[in-house]
Amino acid sequence: MSRAAAVRLALLAVLATAAAVLVRMLRGPEAPAFTTPTTTGVLAPPDPPQTTTPGRTDPSGPPANPSDAGQHEDEIGAAPPPEVTEPAGAADPGQGQAPKANPPGERWVFPVDGDCPDGHPIKAKLRSGIYHLPGMIAYARTIPDRCYATEIDAEADGLRRAKR
Repeated sequence: MSRAAAVRLALLAVLATAAAVLVRMLRGPEAPAFTTPTTTGVLAPPDPPQTTTPGRTDPSGPPANPSDAGQHEDEIGAAPPPEVTEPAGAADPGQGQAPKANPPGERWVFPVDGDCPDGHPIKAKLRSGIYHLPGMIAYARTIPDRCYATEIDAEADGLRRAKR
């Protein structure tokens, strides 16, 4: 291969790499991954982890073996985890705290007859990854895939606000 052909080939490789980088920059970030809804239209909460101690069928019930009844907790297994309680005022976001997003199973509902139900006015399109608020330019013509109650819930699912 001649020197001129090698230079042309190298230049072509550099241009192809630059074009690929430019395309990635123009496309923006990857679309968010969404979870599959249940038949009720609400995401199912994750199942709590099952923790059992060997020799016991139910950690809160009596020991499986009656001879274990007189033993200490550390001899028959670990104690159940302590209950987590919220600090005072954590449930009321009006005390200078930002409102929290709903749990994953309660963030959104399906639209009813192509429109969002009362209480969930925010329209979201999954393919574009954006949501529309009432009063925005494209709100009336948007046929939603999901309906959210708050912007926080929509953003917690990886959506972004429409520009206008």
